[in-house]
Amino acid sequence: MLTQLFSMVLCASLAGGVLTLILLLLKPVTKRWFGAAWQYYIWLAVLLVLLVPLRFSIANSPSGTILQAEDIQPQQVTAAAENAAAPSGAAPDTAAPDEPAVQRPAMLAEAADTIGGHLGIISMIWVAGMLAILCIRLISYHFLVRSFRRRTRPLPCPEIRRFTDRPVPVRIGSGFRSPFLIGLLHPTLYLPDTPLSEAQFENMLRHELMHVKRRDLWFKWLAFFVRCVHWFNPAVYLATRQINEACEISCDLAVTAQMNPAQEAGYMNTILAVLSQNSAKNIPLTTAMACGKKQIERRFTMIRNRKKIKKTVVVVSIVLAVILFSATVYASGILGGLASPADTPYRNGALGFTLTLPADWQGKYTVIEYPTQVSFLQTATYNKYGEGSGALFYIERLDGQLTQEQIDFPGNRSIAMYANGYTYVLGTPTDVQYPIWADRDAEDVAIAAQYEEMFAGIEQIKASIAPYSESVTTDTVRDTVSAFFSAFEQSNFDEMKQYCTPDCIDGFFGSGYVFGMQRAKLTNLTIDPTEYAKSSNDFIVQVDVEMQSAPGSVYAEGQTQTSFYLILLRQEDGSYRINEFATGL
Repeated sequence: MLTQLFSMVLCASLAGGVLTLILLLLKPVTKRWFGAAWQYYIWLAVLLVLLVPLRFSIANSPSGTILQAEDIQPQQVTAAAENAAAPSGAAPDTAAPDEPAVQRPAMLAEAADTIGGHLGIISMIWVAGMLAILCIRLISYHFLVRSFRRRTRPLPCPEIRRFTDRPVPVRIGSGFRSPFLIGLLHPTLYLPDTPLSEAQFENMLRHELMHVKRRDLWFKWLAFFVRCVHWFNPAVYLATRQINEACEISCDLAVTAQMNPAQEAGYMNTILAVLSQNSAKNIPLTTAMACGKKQIERRFTMIRNRKKIKKTVVVVSIVLAVILFSATVYASGILGGLASPADTPYRNGALGFTLTLPADWQGKYTVIEYPTQVSFLQTATYNKYGEGSGALFYIERLDGQLTQEQIDFPGNRSIAMYANGYTYVLGTPTDVQYPIWADRDAEDVAIAAQYEEMFAGIEQIKASIAPYSESVTTDTVRDTVSAFFSAFEQSNFDEMKQYCTPDCIDGFFGSGYVFGMQRAKLTNLTIDPTEYAKSSNDFIVQVDVEMQSAPGSVYAEGQTQTSFYLILLRQEDGSYRINEFATGL
């Protein structure tokens, strides 16, 4: 679980870092054409990308989303494995398996693999660093607030009501030279105990209370938490620096928006006066009216060169922001899906059950199906040591509604569910199934660690076991048809045959065409609800397609669209395969 989370955070960090670099590269252009508010709030998009790891699953066809037994990429084992005994926890009266089908899940390109087998350790380092930074900063912040409260006293300030309706306490004291706001839910304004003219005092209030109005402290706290989570990413520190700078510039322009030139000059003089006295460092998680000289120059330039933004420029800036944000979120989600794949549903129509395998099992397990039992093994041990090794658990279907005492032998067996007149038993091995001996090599150590990690997820798998439902059948039919036409659209006849019965291949496949079509794109799929209730093994659907007819076919010259029926047959494992094409039923 931790490694999955870190993989997603890592991908979000990469996407956010790329967006940060793009914004920095575009800054010479955007600061010239777009407003200061855009320069500020565009960084909110970066923070959201970084703070909310997403995961999108992308597959070539719908069949890749929910795996049937036949959808898992098969990999035949040696002939000796065909006679492999079921896990040692199997019931003694179970019939001997006959040529079991061995399958492996399709492996996704996991981003964690690029880091090697140390992702778990790196994940723990990441969490430790995040918690350490978070605790240190929060504790420092707590003592900082206490320190300021000790060194200041309340100051009645009725002038605040001229600028905000919110009750903002004001305190005045020593130990700092620049006014600032501190506090997230209940912000407090701290003023330096220095002589100020009435105009300077008013300008200070205008500036700091504009921060209150815009809720800039919320923005800064969000940036703080993002920096704690992504403490390993230098781009995040660049982003927070840009946020602090853009915050003050946009605040200046908001304050001076209705000022005349004389008032603007007085406002800038107030900033200069505060800057000349400011000897303290920037206080984290606060607003500060005065900052470094280079930033002051930039702020003054923006104030003096203010220009009205055209509506077309506003529209373009909004569109650009949406495009950048959407593209980055999409890229982040795709990377997150690759780095941290979703849990894998396993469905067995023949035995009438479904279950869900943890995401971190992908690429690590092997499934062996028997007439009344399905065994799940660790691939690494099974490949290295062969039959009788690597067993993790198995699901066995027994007739009747049995008690725990009736299914207990030979041990490590429990009832997973009752359904359709059967008892489904989950069993685990009664003997050692992975390398734990003292003189094992480094590879065996890694294999053992992986086995133990996978074994720990069996209780989660047990909780996911459920009956095979009619809705699963519907999905199976839809997935088969969609996958078939996904291949047909590319004229990939070899792949199309995977979704057809031998009779269909013999009767409807020709040299470079199927059913008189060289290529077909599915535009509509109609499934009759009454098909669900049929007791027969066939399933009829109607399809509309855009197609390219084969020379000499029955289709009219230039015809590009047609409709027809597909008759699918239910297979022994519960899946459906296309058996026949028909123009009328």
